[in-house]
Amino acid sequence: MVLALIIGRIAQRRFFDDAIIDGDPFAPGSPAEIDQRVLTNTAEQLVLALAVWPFAAVALGGAVVLALGLSFALMRVLFWAGCHLSLPLRGLGFAGTFYPTVIAAVWAVVVWF
Repeated sequence: MVLALIIGRIAQRRFFDDAIIDGDPFAPGSPAEIDQRVLTNTAEQLVLALAVWPFAAVALGGAVVLALGLSFALMRVLFWAGCHLSLPLRGLGFAGTFYPTVIAAVWAVVVWF
């Protein structure tokens, strides 16, 4: 859902900017360009999550993946807000999505063996 929100926000921005509605690139540092970077990073994080979470669900149980998913959504929103407002929020949002996935992967491998 967070991915859909980011995509929707970028699409909404296009309606109010004559340049980007015609397909021009976003101006560097503009809110639309920041949203595009957030979208790219979120897609990268989702690819990692989709590679790890199914194995984590099998090894650790479905409740772990539910917690990861809820945390992921909250932390991505913090990351998105942080990209616009505050670098510490951005860092917290990134860490809150990346590291739990990595920890779940390591934990699942340890439990599996």
